Amino acid sequence: MTCVPAFALDEPDIDKVSALIWLPHLDQPVVSRLVTAVHTARAADSTANPTTDPVGFAKAAQAVLDMLLAQRAAAIARIGTDRPSVLRAAGLSLNGITIPKRTGVSALRFVALGGWFGPDNGLYQSAAAEWICGP
Repeated sequence: MTCVPAFALDEPDIDKVSALIWLPHLDQPVVSRLVTAVHTARAADSTANPTTDPVGFAKAAQAVLDMLLAQRAAAIARIGTDRPSVLRAAGLSLNGITIPKRTGVSALRFVALGGWFGPDNGLYQSAAAEWICGP
């Protein structure tokens, strides 16, 4: 589920579901798996007894998510936005323009924000809770 935003640019809620970051040292699959682990740890904390988190997973997960989301500023500095919908619109405006083959490293990544498309925006968090706690 965490990889879906990278393939769902046409969805009207894409900006509520994901953000763009600039992170050259990790590729998209690694970022997606890291974000899945972060959301799972946060969901585990929300379903557990609020007085117990002896290892501090939820706090550490939030710190990782905050560090990733801080890279939105780098995306804005490089491409002018951190919104996937703006990236999509820009891509559509290139109709008929030949873009040279990429020769360097791409650093633009999608980060799932923890919501989901449409009216059931809690679906992602529910799934993350099930991954850790079972149905």
